Amino acid sequence: VFGWPLVWGLAMLPYRALGFGLSRHVAWDVGFALSLVFVALTVVAVAHLGRNASGRRWVGVLAAAFWTFWPLLVGVLAGHHAWANDQWNVDVGLHLYDEPLSTLLVTTGAALVLSPRLTQLRLALAGCALSVATCVKVSNALLAGAALVVVFLRGRRREALPYLAGALAFAPVVLAYWPLSY
Repeated sequence: VFGWPLVWGLAMLPYRALGFGLSRHVAWDVGFALSLVFVALTVVAVAHLGRNASGRRWVGVLAAAFWTFWPLLVGVLAGHHAWANDQWNVDVGLHLYDEPLSTLLVTTGAALVLSPRLTQLRLALAGCALSVATCVKVSNALLAGAALVVVFLRGRRREALPYLAGALAFAPVVLAYWPLSY
C-alpha cells in the first residue's frame, strides 16, 4: 500500500542527495538489499516469536529454521506447482514487493506482545510495529486487532493503553491513503 514504497524511497534518498542519478538498476539494487535485510531480520523475529510463545529457546530456533527453509519446503510439501504463482520470488525478496517488510513488522509486533517480560515500552513498540505494518498492507489491521485481544487475554487491560497508542500512531496515514490506494 504505502509503507514499502516509502521505505524504499527513503533508502534511495541519500543516493540522490549525493547527486548520483537513479536508474532502474540502482533502484533494484537498493530495493533488493532492503528485501534481504527484511528477510534476515524476520528470521530473528520468528526465533523470538517462537521462544516467547512457547517459553522454550529450542522452539524458537526450530521456528527460525523452518522459516528460513520455508521457500524450499513449499515445493517438497505441495509439489512443483507450489511455485506456479511465483511465491518463491516474493518470499525471498526478488519481486521487491511489500511482503518481506510486512512479515517483519507483524512478526516483530507479535514477538513483542508475547514477550515474557512485557513492559509498557514493549507494548507501545508492538503497537507501532503493527501500525506501520498496516501502512504496508491494510489487512494487517486485523492482526493488530488480534494482538489487542491477546493483550487483554493476558490480563494486561491497564497496559493496553500503550499498545493502543502505538497501534493508532499511523492510523491517520492509513486513513488518508486508503481511499487513494483502492
